[in-house]
Amino acid sequence: MNRLIPIISVFLLIVFAIGVYIFLLPEYQKFSLLGVQIQAKESDLAQKEQDLVDMSADLNKAYSEYRDESAAVNSVLPENISAPSLFNYMLKSSSENGLILEDVGWPKISPSEDVKKASFPVTMTGSYEAFKNFLSSTYKSGRLIEVESVNLSSVGKKNEDLFRFLLSLSVYGHSGETQPTTGGK
Repeated sequence: MNRLIPIISVFLLIVFAIGVYIFLLPEYQKFSLLGVQIQAKESDLAQKEQDLVDMSADLNKAYSEYRDESAAVNSVLPENISAPSLFNYMLKSSSENGLILEDVGWPKISPSEDVKKASFPVTMTGSYEAFKNFLSSTYKSGRLIEVESVNLSSVGKKNEDLFRFLLSLSVYGHSGETQPTTGGK
């Protein structure tokens, strides 16, 4: 029996080695293959993250290059047509040019897809020279303001050159609100 113990031990060792080779080695190879696939996916993910960072940097650079142009377009064609800012502009511009602003009508906005047009009447009193200065400053302003019609009538005595100017003006905005904003709501 003492002679059988080493033979049985060698036989069990050989069976164990064959069992490891048959059952555990394929599982180890699958596990190693999955590890390689995970590393490949992580590398791919890291590359895509770097691409996103690069694209973000490129977009920020392009935005910063066109920021001034975008601001200029937004000042000429603001996103919404604000009635208070129109009234303020008319009051300031008329007084700077020596005209008395008598009335500004509520803007009527024409519906459109891309560019909104708001038309409104304005009544002013002053000299013809002051009116020319007002028109000049309106054309030179940063906003797109169009004078559609002008009616004038004399309001002073014969030796005074005071006139009442009835203007029909239009301003433009892009893809903003369809109603003028009142600032409070």
